[in-house]
Amino acid sequence: MEKFTFKHLLTTLTVLLLSGVSAMAQKPGAHDHKRCATVEYHNQLMAADPTAAARWKAEGDQKYNEYLANQANGPSTGTNANAFTMIPVVVHVVGTAAQQAFATDELIQRQIDVLNLDFGGTNPDSVKIPALWKPLFGHANFRFCLAKRTPTGTATNGIERRVNALTITAGTMANIKQNSTGGLDQWDGNKYLNIWLGIFSDGTLGIATFPNTGAANLQGVVAHIGSIDQPCGSAFPGEYDRGRTLTHEVGHYFYMFHIWGDDGTACTGNDWGTPYGALPASCTDDTPNAGGPTFGCPTGVLTDACATAATGGKMYQNYMDYTDDACMVMFTKGQVDRMNAVFDIARSAIKTSNKCSGTTGVSLLANNKLKIYPNPVQNYLTIEGLPKTRSGNFNIDIFNALGQKVYTTEISSDTMIEMTDLKTGTYVMTIYNDDFTVTQKLTVLK
Repeated sequence: MEKFTFKHLLTTLTVLLLSGVSAMAQKPGAHDHKRCATVEYHNQLMAADPTAAARWKAEGDQKYNEYLANQANGPSTGTNANAFTMIPVVVHVVGTAAQQAFATDELIQRQIDVLNLDFGGTNPDSVKIPALWKPLFGHANFRFCLAKRTPTGTATNGIERRVNALTITAGTMANIKQNSTGGLDQWDGNKYLNIWLGIFSDGTLGIATFPNTGAANLQGVVAHIGSIDQPCGSAFPGEYDRGRTLTHEVGHYFYMFHIWGDDGTACTGNDWGTPYGALPASCTDDTPNAGGPTFGCPTGVLTDACATAATGGKMYQNYMDYTDDACMVMFTKGQVDRMNAVFDIARSAIKTSNKCSGTTGVSLLANNKLKIYPNPVQNYLTIEGLPKTRSGNFNIDIFNALGQKVYTTEISSDTMIEMTDLKTGTYVMTIYNDDFTVTQKLTVLK
């Protein structure tokens, strides 16, 4: 079989262009692609159900505001000393054979790496953050991984595909989320972050669902196949070519709003949930208000009717604006606080999903005798007190701060493992088999 090369990739793009499928290989002019249709979709859901707005306020915004107001010391600093929460992701790819070849497994993993960099605040282009905003730079305490187990417990790489020339619009987006309408069904939304990749024919790049809105089986994120991070042969070169469409949409999935509060030029909104709730007095909205989205890739201080030079202007470097991918480089600490809080309110079930490891999660055994030391560790880590299980051996996976697996081994009993190849930093170690799993944060010092 002939090897798939860059030449083939260019051919794929040409085929897509000639077929007229969302002008995928054509650079859009004057930003005629719509970065996001999440708020419009949300408003449609509210309008379709007379009780939806009140229910959403009670189940989402109100609980969130109460959560922050009840924090003893107010919001955190945007960091968390606990072990990272691993979020299992399933990517459903729906498109023609040529489009499937474009969205390779390798590119999808690269996109997951982008999410880990962006949400963890370890993205190299964070050096672009202006000095004024650097003290506000937030780092989330969760990471993403492609799921290792399906809902029925079978092994998976976290990617499933359906070859189908399905095209969607912002209004027909639900079609990609159901087998019966040409797409792929959601995996349990309480255990996975579901991402669908497909082709929008109306210029839309992405749509997400806010927590507690719409049907449970439609919860998740949809993005244009061409918007995933691509090192070469991008469908949207110079604009939407670094995977920030999914960073933006996953931000919505965790209850983030656009930085202008989606209130037009009224200057009364913020990105904390208005118009359905007021910001608690104990909280500081550290995302400056704006009169609307920013496009392109501006430089310097940018102002509008709501963002004045005296307050630093628009934070167009924020992932929740509409700038080109190369100019999106940060979440704020306040935004991270909001996303972290959502874990304890509307997305908490994902914490115990156990789909990032190779275990089936059949039973989780408590084990107070287990000891993992020293921590911090320099060269050798000792593991003692492993339980007796039906599965004799245990797998060990270690992930770095980006969510990348940097070490794996299998043991059958208490042991000492060598850590000399790991650099100074923070890691997450998972020890597991079919009957047991435990996750431990590790600090390596050299």
